[in-house]
Amino acid sequence: MNQERMMIEAALAGLGIAYVFESSVLDALKTGQLTSVLDDWCSGFPGAYLYYPGNHNIPSALRAFVDTIKISSAS
Repeated sequence: MNQERMMIEAALAGLGIAYVFESSVLDALKTGQLTSVLDDWCSGFPGAYLYYPGNHNIPSALRAFVDTIKISSAS
């Protein structure tokens, strides 16, 4: 079991606070099983970024990945 899942289960059991992505506990927040705390201290997550060399010799696999990410983020 991963650590995030363990933290969520512990919080659901009333054992403490879990510091996890909000998307991981949306259902529990909506049903009231969990309550968001310390909102003023938590920054948002606008999404992932990909940094890669901008030269002309980009491997074809990386080029295909970048193109896929661009398409999926545009929709």
